[in-house]
Amino acid sequence: MDMQWQDPGLERTHLHAAAAERAYGPLAARALSLRLQHIRVAETLSELELLACRCTPTGRPPGHIVILLDDELELLLNPKTAQGDWTNANAVTIVAVRQIGEAA
Repeated sequence: MDMQWQDPGLERTHLHAAAAERAYGPLAARALSLRLQHIRVAETLSELELLACRCTPTGRPPGHIVILLDDELELLLNPKTAQGDWTNANAVTIVAVRQIGEAA
């Protein structure tokens, strides 16, 4: 799946293990690394769910989805789809790692 980043600084933090561990802790950093690998190899978000990544639509902000990383953090994604059906999206923008339920 095509993966873009909303913020270049966010990309640097997510792609460097040491920076991710400092920002999110070792368990969440490992989960984040695994989820990013899953996003890269999946062709659509529905296929991503087959890789044990539960994608959940969120109303904050509308049209976005989240993937849980641990008991406290979630990965916020903005799926790119023309039909409005996020399960068939084949591209996402990584928006943030945030506290579960936090508004973006």
